[in-house]
Amino acid sequence: MSNLAKFEKFKDQVGRRLKQLKAEKQTVRFWWRDDDATHWTPQLEQLVTLSSKHQTPLFLAVIPNNVVASLAEELKDKPLVSVIQHGYSHISRALEGEKKSEFPRHIALSKVEGEVANGMEKLKDLFGPQFQPGFVPPWNRFAQEHLPTLKKLNHRWISTYGQSSDPFYVN
Repeated sequence: MSNLAKFEKFKDQVGRRLKQLKAEKQTVRFWWRDDDATHWTPQLEQLVTLSSKHQTPLFLAVIPNNVVASLAEELKDKPLVSVIQHGYSHISRALEGEKKSEFPRHIALSKVEGEVANGMEKLKDLFGPQFQPGFVPPWNRFAQEHLPTLKKLNHRWISTYGQSSDPFYVN
């Protein structure tokens, strides 16, 4: 099955489910997120245009160490776009045989805290009020041991793989 056919099948399934929920007077909460942003591209422009056209908020997960200042300029008049932190430099430091992760458990807590804090400050400086203190780790993996660091730095939530009853997780 082609990717287009898979998408059409998915779209039909979602459409049917949404109609069912509407008939049952239920609502659906979801969030729209795009990862790996560093600069303005035609694809990002298309995404931001869709957000505006449909008046749908968009979370843009930006890589702090790689972002260019011109992205902030492009987004400054886009009130539906919120910027969130996507790691620090999007480089895997996983040990051989482990799944990719920028912040696996063997990375020193002081290094994690320094990079996350520096990245957060850079995004605050560039994007001002468009920056929201949420954290999206690259590859959606972040060692549990480092979670207190995010909370200490006033991140309000993290989005990773898996389910958790902890309200700090947004999935």
